[in-house]
Amino acid sequence: MKQLILLLDVGGYTERLRALQDVHPHVIGITPLDKPCEGFTPIEVPEEWMPDPSLPENTGLTYTQRCWHACGTLGLAAIAQLGLEADAFLFIESDCVASPQRWRAFLENNADNTDDGSFICPRTRVESLWNPRWGDPSTPAWANITHLNAIYRLSQRGVAAYLSAAVEMRECFGEMVAGSAIARAGGTIGRLNRGQTHMNNQTMKADPSRVIFNPRLINHPVKSNTYQP
Repeated sequence: MKQLILLLDVGGYTERLRALQDVHPHVIGITPLDKPCEGFTPIEVPEEWMPDPSLPENTGLTYTQRCWHACGTLGLAAIAQLGLEADAFLFIESDCVASPQRWRAFLENNADNTDDGSFICPRTRVESLWNPRWGDPSTPAWANITHLNAIYRLSQRGVAAYLSAAVEMRECFGEMVAGSAIARAGGTIGRLNRGQTHMNNQTMKADPSRVIFNPRLINHPVKSNTYQP
């Protein structure tokens, strides 16, 4: 089974690309067209996938900025525009940091993964009713899965479902798009952190200041251009 890793970068973290290429033979760095970076392939996200800039932000939510699926669409655009083919695609945001040993263990642990979408902490709507994003008017009634987007793995079927929802869900909170689209298409949803061995709720946060760094695990978001912890 061929797995292709897409390292999605908007911060210029070039050392992350080298770290992953040292442990896996199929890694491509992707960066936005307006933020070129050495060693990365610049990709333009289709305009029809981007939020309408005339719409106001929802200031009633914890994060008032429009948290649409920016990195996700960057990876999708790369698959479509570069004609990339694989049995599975692993999307990794470039502010994820781990030692080579941890990356190898993580990849080996998911080598036999057959789910259409594997995520960190996937939760159904019922399991995450506390999340105010469910009440956002841009969230469709059929959306039912939320997850952390720092790392996720999609099968070919999962990518197809995600692509089919790119325009329809362009105003949605990014962490509700891929999983919900895959579930709607009848795909299977699973967990990436199987055995709870590669990361925990202290090393994986949305705010860099809240991360409790553990050099033995995967950490996110780490805003520095380092090869490893």
